[in-house]
Amino acid sequence: MTDRGIPVVTVIDNPGWETDPNKCLRTRDAIECEGLRTDVLTANDPLRDAADGASNVTLLDFTDVYCNDDTCPAVVGGANVYRDQDHLTVTFVDSLAPQYVEAIQEAMASRGN
Repeated sequence: MTDRGIPVVTVIDNPGWETDPNKCLRTRDAIECEGLRTDVLTANDPLRDAADGASNVTLLDFTDVYCNDDTCPAVVGGANVYRDQDHLTVTFVDSLAPQYVEAIQEAMASRGN
């Protein structure tokens, strides 16, 4: 698509856990079920590399929504973030909809579309 000049909007993947954080939430407080940012984020995300230097690729990164400087909680704003170790709950995704819409609209506007 990029070879044809078609603008691409892509999103950095959400954190992925070694095990389902909901197992922890069943028996512990949410604060005890946080994952270290360095453990749950992909160190070298291939999307970053693919977007680097591509003039018609917009990379959306919502890492700061999932994580603070050191950890990534399993619960954000009272909503469980994950339905398993790497898939998001509908409730959490719905809460992000306005941010995604705004980011995509900005990306497309900057491309003149």
